[in-house]
Formats: sequence, C-alpha cells, structure tokens
Amino acid sequence: MTAGWRMKRNPVVVFWIQNTSYYIHLNDCLRIPSEEFRVCKNIRTLYNFEPPATPEEIRAAATQFIRKITGFHKPSTANQEAFDYAVGEITRVVFALLDSLVTSAPPRNREIEAAKARARAVRRFGG
Repeated sequence: MTAGWRMKRNPVVVFWIQNTSYYIHLNDCLRIPSEEFRVCKNIRTLYNFEPPATPEEIRAAATQFIRKITGFHKPSTANQEAFDYAVGEITRVVFALLDSLVTSAPPRNREIEAAKARARAVRRFGG
C-alpha cells in the first residue's frame, strides 16, 4: 500500500492511499464547515499574519491535524514512523501552500485577532 500527496490549483491538497477509497481534501477540512470535517475546528489560520507563522506553528498544526484524523494523541511504537512521516508531509505541503498563496489584503495583526477571538469567546461562553 502506498500513500501520497497531490496538490492542485485553488489550492486543493489531497492525501490518498493507493488501492483504497480513503482520501482527505484538506481544503474541505480547513475551510468548509460540515459534520464530516468537524474534527479540524481547533486548527488555527496561519496565513496572512504579521509576523508570519513560524515553522513550529505550522508543525503544531500538522501534528494536530494528524492526531485528529488518526485518533492517536501519541501513536504506538509500531505506528510512530507512519505518524511522523504524515506530520512531515503535511508540514511540507503547508509551507508550499502558504508560500504560493496571494492576497491583496494587508496582513492581520496577531494581537488584534487574539483580542477579537477572546471577545467572541466571552460572547459565546460568558465571561
């Protein structure tokens, strides 16, 4: 069984496993709210911030994504290599994706966006 990544325009990233029907559209997971992809709700936006996302933030998001789709917080020794490979590949693809995106919008300020998120949480959950 082989697995791999394919990147298409607009940007769609697909993870596929050969000889199976398993595939994941990261675009759907990260941008389209649906029951099928609800597990990704804690992955934060990394694009168009000043200062830009750090490699550690990108790797943390990739790790969170792989944890969610595998159901492993910490994989067994037998699965560690596949888990690490998947995290590395997601990280690599996200770097490529963030480098290829173009926008005319000014970069968002992390502190201002964090304050907005806190205000939304207060409205949602009380304070």
